[in-house]
Amino acid sequence: MTSRTIVASASCTAVQFGTYNFGFGFDYTYSSWSDEASTDGVLDYKYEENFRYMMFSLGLTPAAGNWDLALHFGTGTWKDEYSDADTTIVETEPDGYMDFALMGRYFKQLNPTVTLVPHAAFSFGKHAAKNADEEGYSSKMTSF
Repeated sequence: MTSRTIVASASCTAVQFGTYNFGFGFDYTYSSWSDEASTDGVLDYKYEENFRYMMFSLGLTPAAGNWDLALHFGTGTWKDEYSDADTTIVETEPDGYMDFALMGRYFKQLNPTVTLVPHAAFSFGKHAAKNADEEGYSSKMTSF
């Protein structure tokens, strides 16, 4: 049995454009698992599964720093297969896998020790798959 997980993240600190600070980021996640067995050089079975997800982020803040906005977009895919000496079966496959989010905060300093931070977010996503028998299923999410 083999297992592997990779998580990578890259981001850029704020770059100033006029009176605004602009930042961006990228996150990558990968995980896999496989197992196989052979008898006399003939494949008895092989399971192979993996998942990868990429997220891109953008951020905007004015130089005064009294509010900020963030935008996230993510997309993913996976592999879910079973093989033996004669056949390969794709047990499930992606049929749309994405996330989107827009978030904002406002910083209101009431006094030197108290700052109110009201915030709002809107997000939606779709995580859909097809089974080996071509039946599909989907999970959709929207939040505010």
